[in-house]
Amino acid sequence: MKAQKHLLWAKLALIGWTFLLLAMAPPVVTEKAALKDMVKDRLQEMEVVYASRDFEGFIALLDKDFEPLGNFKNSLQEEFLNRKSLELKFIVDNILKEKEKILVKLHWFKKYTDPSGKFLKVKGESQFVFFRDSEGLKLLSIRGDNPFF
Repeated sequence: MKAQKHLLWAKLALIGWTFLLLAMAPPVVTEKAALKDMVKDRLQEMEVVYASRDFEGFIALLDKDFEPLGNFKNSLQEEFLNRKSLELKFIVDNILKEKEKILVKLHWFKKYTDPSGKFLKVKGESQFVFFRDSEGLKLLSIRGDNPFF
């Protein structure tokens, strides 16, 4: 009888230790969760760089094959020069990985002040296509509404 009690306590202690160790184990990060974090981090970086009008910093977030890069650069410079304040917020709707490309469906909200001082709000829906390289995610193209100008 005493041996059965000790065996029962030993089993309960083993179960307790197992649960404790499982609770202390680091969470398993899936590839999908890691990709979602990467996308959100990159979009946050884009929001900050855009709002601060850091032209070179923003261009560094674009892929070398971004099309049409020349027109985009000109329009972005014009946007930075003609707006007194810029604020942009992205909200991710869906993320899909296709080989080394990441397709991000999102909607966005933008607030800015035009040269005359008028405060404006704009919103839209876009699909960003990112290319994943050794430096992280680089914006390859924008489909739909362009939030940057």
